[in-house]
Amino acid sequence: FFQFEDDNYQYIDAVRAQRKYKFTTKPVNLKCEVRGGSAFENKFQLDTEIKEYNGCGFSTQIHVAIIDTNGLQPWGTSYNGLNASNNFGNYNNNGGCRPRVEYDFSFITTDTVQMAGLQNLLQTVPTGYYILLYTYINGNFNAWKPALKNYVNSLGGTFVGSLPDDYPYIFFVQKGNLASAQQVIPASSKFEKLVFNQPLYNDWYYGNITSTTIGPVSKWHSLHWNATSIDAVTTNDNITLKLFAKQPNGQEVQVMRTFTTADKNVVLTDSINALQYPTLTMRAYSKDSITRTPSQMNYWRIYYDPLPEGVINPKQAYSYTNSTTQEGDSIKLQVALPTLPTYLWIVCWYATGGKMQAEKHLQLVTIFHKHLPTHVQINCQLMRQ
Repeated sequence: FFQFEDDNYQYIDAVRAQRKYKFTTKPVNLKCEVRGGSAFENKFQLDTEIKEYNGCGFSTQIHVAIIDTNGLQPWGTSYNGLNASNNFGNYNNNGGCRPRVEYDFSFITTDTVQMAGLQNLLQTVPTGYYILLYTYINGNFNAWKPALKNYVNSLGGTFVGSLPDDYPYIFFVQKGNLASAQQVIPASSKFEKLVFNQPLYNDWYYGNITSTTIGPVSKWHSLHWNATSIDAVTTNDNITLKLFAKQPNGQEVQVMRTFTTADKNVVLTDSINALQYPTLTMRAYSKDSITRTPSQMNYWRIYYDPLPEGVINPKQAYSYTNSTTQEGDSIKLQVALPTLPTYLWIVCWYATGGKMQAEKHLQLVTIFHKHLPTHVQINCQLMRQ
């Protein structure tokens, strides 16, 4: 149990006293920020993850996020064949703003067709789902048709019929629950920043456990893992495991296929190139929609050859080009490495704007000789960023 304490948990809690895992009852915090008159200070997020931000253009708009109660995930816009049923005539439909799925729907207030689409969206939302409506630049409320104002008012947004056009506005409600309705308006200035926070609760029945980073390594050997159900009917549980590596741009990518409990011992040697992927993380996904009890992790292990340590001995050999270096100059550093590692992290420091910056390079050193060289030469180019 304790081998998992440093891992990252999403919607799963590790109960130390009972040595068991359970799906979390902790709420997810919905946060929305809106700056009046601004096209660049608008966003909403769930916990620390920003789901959508700002917008496109400088026309006044209404942005709406719909969050379902089955996982607390926001609806995505229709884009490139995805979410095809989520076309409500919104401005950002099918990449109208950004070339991707967006997680709020934007409607230009001066476009009567789009604003009719806004009302259609609100009427389409199932009872019990969460609605977050907020302004972009301002609300331009006088441009709203009476039918739209009346419908928002019926949901609990009672201020839309009386707010000045140039005011920012945030409205939240769980559809069908008038007691949940909340509105945020400026205290005095149309340029105020509005901030809204609301905990959202969910009866979680799935979650992830992600391991700490494993590596860097020189060779991967094998994966071994085991998880069991605490339910009398074990078929209620479903657990899978994936391996992830990071690409040079920092993006996470899955390597190999998704493993089930039938894959308890997996050979990695011929499937994962350690030169391409020197580090890995494991991620277990557990789901139980019947009894809502996650599978209990017993162990997960990866066997590998670690990278050797390197030793630097400047007393044996050390040289540096100049004590001072001009922008754009090359520098040459020589230092003795009595025991040469396979990988070297080369850090080049340079100054920009009065601050020291670091740029890292990963260099593969291939050894062809029985006796190791006594020094390695590192070249860096200093450039203004």
